[in-house]
Amino acid sequence: MKNALILIVIILVIVGGFFLFKTFNGTSTNPLPVGKTIEVILSQQGESGESGTATLTDVDGKLKVAIKLIGAPVGVAQPAHIHTGSCENLGSPRYTLTDVSGGNSETELTGVSVNQLLGELPLAINVHKSAQEASVYISCGTIVAPGTEALEVMATTSTQQIVATSTASTTNVTATSTTASTSEEL
Repeated sequence: MKNALILIVIILVIVGGFFLFKTFNGTSTNPLPVGKTIEVILSQQGESGESGTATLTDVDGKLKVAIKLIGAPVGVAQPAHIHTGSCENLGSPRYTLTDVSGGNSETELTGVSVNQLLGELPLAINVHKSAQEASVYISCGTIVAPGTEALEVMATTSTQQIVATSTASTTNVTATSTTASTSEEL
């Protein structure tokens, strides 16, 4: 299984490198609107069961942040912020977002752009359980600059999941490996 995971990582690096090279050497026929839209994968924290995406888009001189979570409770306002640092090393809140309600949130930040946000990296989007339990994090995603490969490894007791995204041409690769005591599946 270890060899299979290493092989998957090598393939993902090669594919990501190909798209990165194709975009930055000027041969791309469809360049990305770099600095206009970024999608951030929000992974569950602990065993919250809440995961989803945040889409950051420049709209009329404002930064629109749209959060969509699966597994969010109904009727609970869940505070959300853009924090300094990464999900692994979360810092203080930098921008306050509209609370997530029923799995959705939309915020417009005046005077902020995608390019400005990229200049402030590392940053992460974090969603809290509730205003009363703000110290409990339920979902988080580290913001990654377009054209860079994002590789996230999440491990639980019996499942490993590798999610790789290459924003050079909106390529998403997901590989799941489940192990049991006597068999491997990939």
